[in-house]
Amino acid sequence: MPEIWDVYTKNREITSRKHVRGSPLPEGDFHLVVEIWIFRTSGQILVMKRNPDNPWPNMWECTGGSAVEGEDTAAAAVREVEEEIGVHLVASEGRIVHQYTFEDSHYDVWCFRKDIPLEDLVFQEGEVVDAKYVTPNELRVLLERGEMIPKLSYILSLIETGTVVAGNISAVPLK
Repeated sequence: MPEIWDVYTKNREITSRKHVRGSPLPEGDFHLVVEIWIFRTSGQILVMKRNPDNPWPNMWECTGGSAVEGEDTAAAAVREVEEEIGVHLVASEGRIVHQYTFEDSHYDVWCFRKDIPLEDLVFQEGEVVDAKYVTPNELRVLLERGEMIPKLSYILSLIETGTVVAGNISAVPLK
């Protein structure tokens, strides 16, 4: 069964139109994508390694993906984490800390604070092949070496400006 997305306007307004994943979105149409960063209370950041058969092969990233039809940003964030690494999060315990638009996608960046042992992770086959915790400095090194998806560098700015501090999350109010 194909994945169906809700279509949004450039101003993030949901329309009544739907889109089938895999076909190009018409110009001026957007869909919603969530990116989820999980911080330990120590401030370490959970990153996942992408499957070598996917775009951005073997690169490190945060959990994330597209919201599906009828799903709001919170539900999409919780579902993506459960699907990709087998961890159940509670949406009210996370916060949207950043939003941006890139190409045909509106991104909501979520942060959660949760101490999850790596051995408790269950990787989604075909998506995730490894995971580890890194410090902000180690994350910077991954970006500098080209081992992490470059567009995710915004997380360092969020840490440096105090939006996310040592696992304590202050954020934009939920919408």
